Amino acid sequence: MKYLVRLLLIVGCLFTHTTQAQPTLLHSVVKPQGKVEAASLNRTERYLLSLGDDAFIQGSMYLEDDFRPGIMILKNGTVYRDMFYRYNIFSHKVQMLQGIDTLALIKPELVRFLKIGERTFVYDSIAATDSMQHVFFQLLSDGPVRLLVKHTSVFQPVIPYFREMHIGDEYDSFVLTKAYYVQEAGKPAIRVRKSIRSLVTALPHYEKSITNHCNLLDLNLRKESDLVRLFEALNH
Repeated sequence: MKYLVRLLLIVGCLFTHTTQAQPTLLHSVVKPQGKVEAASLNRTERYLLSLGDDAFIQGSMYLEDDFRPGIMILKNGTVYRDMFYRYNIFSHKVQMLQGIDTLALIKPELVRFLKIGERTFVYDSIAATDSMQHVFFQLLSDGPVRLLVKHTSVFQPVIPYFREMHIGDEYDSFVLTKAYYVQEAGKPAIRVRKSIRSLVTALPHYEKSITNHCNLLDLNLRKESDLVRLFEALNH
């Protein structure tokens, strides 16, 4: 959707307030909040901004297009109920619907848990090579060792080396990807593949338990449901 930004902070400075205009998926994320220099936008953002409002892109930049009822619990114990949320997995921003207005979450570090529909999210750190990154993860299993998944929407233009002023193509698309992570208490999340070897490398103290549970429960870790079953067993 396309939004016209107001410079107004509400709900304890957690959200920026925006006014909803006509639906235009292409501009919902890349519309600058206030004055933003073009140099601060990457090539993909500049390209999306250059497209007309009637440009069509397959797929979606949202985990779910519709706003879903949810609950937000802050680290200070404050609970916000009876709100509607959706997660933009292209920009990794959470939006909240209030009447006809849309609010963009600007301080995710204050959130302990965010429930959107049937999904629960946590905002935490990733162990990166040269820096510490923070993102929203969907929480698949909670306990001493968490199982997390990071959802991302990747923009794939049909012309690989597109230019910022290219008019767009009907086969341009957003593609949903998933990346799985494990996290021990007090540590950053570590990316893993869906295999015993990868899990044991990330969680060496759990090697025996992982192997035993996989054999006992006859798990196929390529299936997300079996991966969740493994971590439910590890956490009990």
